[in-house]
This record gives sequence, C-alpha cells and structure tokens, in this order.
Amino acid sequence: MSDYLVTIEAANLLVTVEGEQDKYGFVRWLLVEASDATLAAKRALTEVTSDEALYEKIENAEGDSPAMTVKDVVRADGSDDAQQVAGTTVWFSMDARE
Repeated sequence: MSDYLVTIEAANLLVTVEGEQDKYGFVRWLLVEASDATLAAKRALTEVTSDEALYEKIENAEGDSPAMTVKDVVRADGSDDAQQVAGTTVWFSMDARE
C-alpha cells in the first residue's frame, strides 16, 4: 500500500454564505492509502461524497446536480508537503471561475 495525495474539484454547489445563496465550488486535497492511483481516486471520491457536513450545506434542486472530478493523483509516500495540504478545502465562487 502507498499514500496518494488526491485533488478533488467540485462545482455547481448551491450554498448559502453569509446569508447569500449562490453557486460555489471547492478544491479539496485528501491523503489516502491505496494499492494504486485508481483505487486512491475512488477512495477519495467516496470520502468526499460521504461527508455529511458538506452535504448539509448543499441546497441544489433536483436535476441541478453538483459535479465532482478527480483533478490529480500523486504518490506521496513520506511527503511532508502532502501531509500539510491533506484535508485542506478551498471554496470559490463559480462567478469568479468564469
């Protein structure tokens, strides 16, 4: 088994921030243990999609689904940099991405 740093990007999330409802996205870095990069990506997606606190924030209507994509998978055995970034989530306005 190896450690992998997986980057997940989410988009089209309808959330309320400071009383204003708008579309947001985020990038989240996860450190997962797996036998290969493909399994690491699957485990990271499962971890994000089973995050109950995250899904409590999402207010999308039926038929307006959020999108999640694995952007990067890097083998990170023993990497101090990977340890530091793992678990970080950075939110962004979808308007800012356009």
